[in-house]
Amino acid sequence: MTAIKKTLDKDKANFLTQIRTINQTLDKQKTNLLEQITMTKQSLETRISEAMNHIRQELLLAIEATKCDSGWKAFDGSCYYIVNAMKNWMEAQTACKTMNSDLVIITSEKEQNFLENITDDAYFWIGLKRDKDDRNMWRWVDGTIYIISERFWYEDEPNNEDGIEDCVHLWKEKKWNDVFCTDLYKAICEIKGH
Repeated sequence: MTAIKKTLDKDKANFLTQIRTINQTLDKQKTNLLEQITMTKQSLETRISEAMNHIRQELLLAIEATKCDSGWKAFDGSCYYIVNAMKNWMEAQTACKTMNSDLVIITSEKEQNFLENITDDAYFWIGLKRDKDDRNMWRWVDGTIYIISERFWYEDEPNNEDGIEDCVHLWKEKKWNDVFCTDLYKAICEIKGH
């Protein structure tokens, strides 16, 4: 009977060891699964949040775009129109005026980048011109003074070649350049606060 008892005790001990090993393995698997679930949940929450932000941005752009007439592009509360016909600066401003707009007034890097994205490789008039009374001063079409900075100008511009480069256009790499107002380029019109 003792031999049977010893065998049973040994089998019982082996069985308990196996149960503890199985429990430890199950606990590790449970911990790993919980970590995977947590990571998957966080990843899904991040993706959902990113998707929601993207949808929100698309909706805002769609709402903003509906504020502009057909053919116009919306950005940051304004509407922009590309005049593809080649015109001198004055003709370009007149063309914009007939559409109740002006040549574009660029007030931020964000707006400059937007214009780079909606224009092709051609050159485009913008609403900046040398002041007729003070040749060292620049004015936007709305009369506001532009303080010269290198921010958007092409390298070594404005250079006032021949002393009569009085108008500004988007030039190489969509940087600004002063040119003769009689040159013929496309134009960008803008309606503010639309």
